Amino acid sequence: MGREFLARLPLALDASERVVIALRMIDMLDAQVRELERELRKIARHQAGFQALMTQFGVGELIALVTLTELGDVRRMSSSRKSGAVRRDRHRRAPLRSNQPSRETHSPGIADTAVGAL
Repeated sequence: MGREFLARLPLALDASERVVIALRMIDMLDAQVRELERELRKIARHQAGFQALMTQFGVGELIALVTLTELGDVRRMSSSRKSGAVRRDRHRRAPLRSNQPSRETHSPGIADTAVGAL
């Protein structure tokens, strides 16, 4: 649906080329994500507790793997109630996003330019 919408837009040639570049980048990233998900699913099937998590409503392969990754070795917990404390503690120590500005410096490449133009 989105690609058809973009194809119908009356864009200047340079803008149209940027859209094509951005769509190619999205396609490449999608292929990489699919491969990573395939590998993660293969790994997950061999993890203790994976099948048990999969019996829970709404828990698929990737969610089960993420949950196992978050909890770590569940044998160290004396009860299921301990899992919430472990999860909260882990998130307190390692936020997903830092409030600090990024220290990365690089010159913009074609990917940065193409995405920035959209």
